[in-house]
Amino acid sequence: MLENEVTKNKFCVAKKTKENETRKITLDSCKCEDGDDGCQLKSVPPPKMACRCTLEDKECSGKVVACDDTDNRKCINPDLTKESCKQGKGDCGGYTCECSAEEKGGCAIHTAAPPGNACKCKVKSKSKCTAEVVDCKYADHNCKRPSKTLAYCKLADDGNCDGHKCSCGWRDKNGNKGCYLKNGADGKAPDGKACACTLDLDDNKKCHGEIVDCKSKKNKRCKDPDMTKASCLQAVGEGNNCEGYDDDDSVEESENGGESGESSTESTGAAGTNTTVEIESENSGESGASSTESTGPAGTNTTVEIESENGGESGASSTESTGAAGTNTTVEIESERTV
Repeated sequence: MLENEVTKNKFCVAKKTKENETRKITLDSCKCEDGDDGCQLKSVPPPKMACRCTLEDKECSGKVVACDDTDNRKCINPDLTKESCKQGKGDCGGYTCECSAEEKGGCAIHTAAPPGNACKCKVKSKSKCTAEVVDCKYADHNCKRPSKTLAYCKLADDGNCDGHKCSCGWRDKNGNKGCYLKNGADGKAPDGKACACTLDLDDNKKCHGEIVDCKSKKNKRCKDPDMTKASCLQAVGEGNNCEGYDDDDSVEESENGGESGESSTESTGAAGTNTTVEIESENSGESGASSTESTGPAGTNTTVEIESENGGESGASSTESTGAAGTNTTVEIESERTV
């Protein structure tokens, strides 16, 4: 018969060997480590037992003890979560996370909880959200590797994750079926961020939006996001879907693996004035090129602005003004490249 006993510092198990002899296997005491404001479990206690963490002289230690509730699932199958730590009735203050109140409304994960735990955000006021470390709803990869994402935020039951959301819709526009940015309840991405649209796993005519980092923080559609395809394309992530836009939608940037988009504007007449071309290019080949020509008695105020981020040659601009007053020609080029 197997007998379990808790000693001062050891957990012992009596077990029969192949030779039908009984010997004792001694397991080390459970371990606790320092967290932000106290202790958290570092090693898992034996099944149907708990670990009591103690903080002394700014150092945490662990001791195997009986569970506070022997019927609790975290007693029967303990792990490294806060709920398991609480079964030992010790110091579990090391389990912390933070949530921030977003300007657009709702809460977002600011600091994730320790691995194996979820962070539950709650709105306390318009400018403050509270945070609580809780069990993960699902023991998936997001629970094992906590992050500041919507998927991780949703692992906490009854939490508020509205600060992670932005509005995306699905449409069939001239045969282009997919997601697009829209003016919805969740709003657009804040300045300096992008909105990633993804297709629903169960309904391919439904899209969800999540606020993510931009591909380029210097891009004007990152600095000032809107509902254009250019803003949609700024979102990082393989699942980002911007297929709901067609070729007629205004896109001020080109993202591809070869040559970028080219723009050529020509104005001819008595007053070929105020011709402006703006191109932003992000690619791994040649950059965007712009050619603007104005011909007439007053071919004035021709401006070309190019922003280029690529892995090849930089942006190029060619501007020509011919006429009686071919004046005020301006070319501005911003180029970031990696050779």
